[in-house]
Order: sequence, then structure tokens, then C-alpha cells
Amino acid sequence: MQPLSSEIAADVLEPVAPTRNTHPGDTPASPCLSRYDVAEAVMAAWRIGAGTAPIPVSEPILSRALFEAREVIPEALLGSLSFSGGYCIDGPDIILAAEQMMAIQTNGTDFTTARFLGSDSTARQMAVGAGMSTGEAAALGRALKASADRMLRAW
Repeated sequence: MQPLSSEIAADVLEPVAPTRNTHPGDTPASPCLSRYDVAEAVMAAWRIGAGTAPIPVSEPILSRALFEAREVIPEALLGSLSFSGGYCIDGPDIILAAEQMMAIQTNGTDFTTARFLGSDSTARQMAVGAGMSTGEAAALGRALKASADRMLRAW
């Protein structure tokens, strides 16, 4: 077996961009994130913008909050979300994916809220990994919390 030439070895050792799900019509500039990437981004944004406040995981609070916050959702994330009838239809998938990744944990017997299990540093890394700046993530997190708080007060 011959050793790899330096030209081939350089190609082999180059970092590979993370794989993203794509949908028909996506351009290289707007790939669709996987549901796990979306869940990480939303939970990270909540932590950065809302701190340690409980995350609403009961339907339809998060779905409606995402719909209401769509003006501040960064482009990197917006293309991976679908909206219909005043809701983000990906809300349940986001919650399920976050639970499966153990990014959130429900609060004891209160299954309507959860807490983010990572640190502030982890949240920043997750947001940047999803293509958001920490400023964009903070704005999204604040908008989600404000919307969720309005809905909870109305109930």
C-alpha cells in the first residue's frame, strides 16, 4: 500500500462542513437545518435571551411564540421553520428533539415547562453552531419569552 501523497492527504484532512437536511428549492446559502440543529438553536436562544426562566414545552405556547417572533428569527434558522395558521408547525418537533438530545429536562411533575441543561457558554456555542450571532440569539430568546409570558398571563 502506498502512502498518500501530500496533495491527496491535504484533501482528506480538510474539515467537512456539517451535513444539513435540504428541501427542494434550497440554495447553498439557505440549507435547511436538521430538527436537532433547530432544537439546539431555539433552546440556546432561550437561554441567552431569557436566562434560566422555564421554557414552555406545552402546546401551543412555543409554537405560537415562534410564530410571533418570526420577525427576529435569524435567516440561518428561519428557512428551517414552517408557519401556518398563526403557529410554527415545527414546535412539537423542536421540543421532542431537545428532550431526545437531553438539552432540556421537564421540571419534576410540572410537564408544561422545562429547563435548559447546558451552561451559558454551551448556549453560545450552540447558537453560533447554528449560524446565529449571540446578539441574534439574545433577541430571539427575549422575543420568545415575551410572547410566552403574554400567553401565560392571558390564560
